[in-house]
Amino acid sequence: MKKTAGIIGLLFMIVLSCLCAAGCSESSSGSGGLVGKWVQEGYTGNDAYMEFRSDGTIYYVTISNGTENPTKIGTYSTNGSNLTMNNQLNGQSQTFTYSLSGGKLILSVNGMSETYVKFGSGSGTNTNPNNNPSPLTPGL
Repeated sequence: MKKTAGIIGLLFMIVLSCLCAAGCSESSSGSGGLVGKWVQEGYTGNDAYMEFRSDGTIYYVTISNGTENPTKIGTYSTNGSNLTMNNQLNGQSQTFTYSLSGGKLILSVNGMSETYVKFGSGSGTNTNPNNNPSPLTPGL
C-alpha cells in the first residue's frame, strides 16, 4: 500500500510538473467551486487525492494505514476561466483553463486536459467516485 501511494504521488507530481511548464501571473484568491477534494477521473485507487482549500492552498493527500498525509503543493488563484497554480515544490507556476460542471473539474493547457471528480462530504457528488472501499470516507 505504501509503495502504491508513493508511485501514485510521484505520477501525480510528474503530471502537475509537466502541466506547469510555463509561468503566469496570479490574480484573485481561490474559487468556491474549486474548494474540496478531487480525484483524477478513471483513477482506480483509494489512497490519494488533491484538495483545494478555501484559503487558496492546494494539498496532495496520500493515505497510508487509514491515516491521511497531506503535502502542501502550493497556492492557487482564479481569474474568469483561468486557474493559476503556484507549485512551491518546484518553484513553477502555470495557468490552466478550467471548467466546473456536474462535480467535475477539467484542467486544460497546451492542448492537454485532465478531468477530476469531486468527492467527499458536502461535495454533492459521490463520496467515493471509483466505488472502491475507501479510508477517505468512513463507513464505506
